[in-house]
Amino acid sequence: MSRSSVLILVGILILFVPFSGTPSSWQTVLIVIFSIVVIGIGFLERTIHITHMKGTSSPVIPTETVSEPASEAKDKITSASVTSDSPHDVSPI
Repeated sequence: MSRSSVLILVGILILFVPFSGTPSSWQTVLIVIFSIVVIGIGFLERTIHITHMKGTSSPVIPTETVSEPASEAKDKITSASVTSDSPHDVSPI
């Protein structure tokens, strides 16, 4: 039986426990046990999903990429301001 089938079955059992006619103390115990099973299956599925995602080539969480270091960008800005082609910057040939 697959994990999803067990999860559906346990969910149905949790739904019908209050109407089963069992004493309330047994109902409490059954609901706690079934809830623990649901939580366990949820954690198992999450772990399996994370493990599969680590094996893929694309990152799970998007990251920022920096195209160039800040010092190179500053050098480009400085050199661009020095080599401006304004009519006031006439240099002798």
